[in-house]
Amino acid sequence: METGLMYLVLFGITLVLVITGSIRSKFHFVKFTLSLLAVFFIPGLAVAFREGLLQFFSAQALWVPVLTGIAAGFILFEIIFKRLWGFSTFEHELSHALVALLFFRRIKKFKVTRYDGGYVEYTNGFGGEAGNHFITLGPYFLPTFTLLSVLVRPFLPVAWFPWFDVWIGITFSYQTMNNIEELRRNWTTERFRLAGKGAFSKTDIGHEGYIFSFIMILSLKLLFIGMLQFILLNGYPALVNWLTIVWQQSVHFFQLVFMEMYGYLSSL
Repeated sequence: METGLMYLVLFGITLVLVITGSIRSKFHFVKFTLSLLAVFFIPGLAVAFREGLLQFFSAQALWVPVLTGIAAGFILFEIIFKRLWGFSTFEHELSHALVALLFFRRIKKFKVTRYDGGYVEYTNGFGGEAGNHFITLGPYFLPTFTLLSVLVRPFLPVAWFPWFDVWIGITFSYQTMNNIEELRRNWTTERFRLAGKGAFSKTDIGHEGYIFSFIMILSLKLLFIGMLQFILLNGYPALVNWLTIVWQQSVHFFQLVFMEMYGYLSSL
């Protein structure tokens, strides 16, 4: 298959998926727009993630303690964290709440139970429908504890290292394993009983839809992990380099795709 034809077919399939993921009894323009933006930036986010990974493994003083923490975190998750009643639910609801706060929403109720899950109630406001989508999917893309740990890292004294980097590895391991568990449990359209309410509701993924959730979680996971890699390596100034890579590589990728598609169509 010619390159231009292959790109044309893949572009068509992607567009169909984006449109399909935007339909839930009716067409949702906001979902469609968010999905298109996510698809546009995924190539650049993937390249930036790879670049951050290469830089990370070239810095031995960093990757040794972080990987040590990841290994320790995996063990701790299996023997402690996933057996702590309510801890996973607390982290899940905390992620909803943090994303809600990022959209300047007021938290009205934060409920966590040992056995029956939990929920967060927040006001409407900034971000509108788009903000609601981000809040709903927050626990599946936001590495809450790792994010908070990496954001404070540039301000910590040298004496805290390398032990703090071990801690970052532990949090990342926990977030990864917990995300896998959450996706496994919530990747369904089956309804469940809301904690303390008695009413039945769909899971976050069931509410948002499989296709839309997949596109958004993939793109936002790449965004946060890539961004945190660059901060971890070179502090906040590295974000400029990260943003440059994401933008330039995304534009370059789609320039190539559309040039190949145009060349193929012109030759017909």
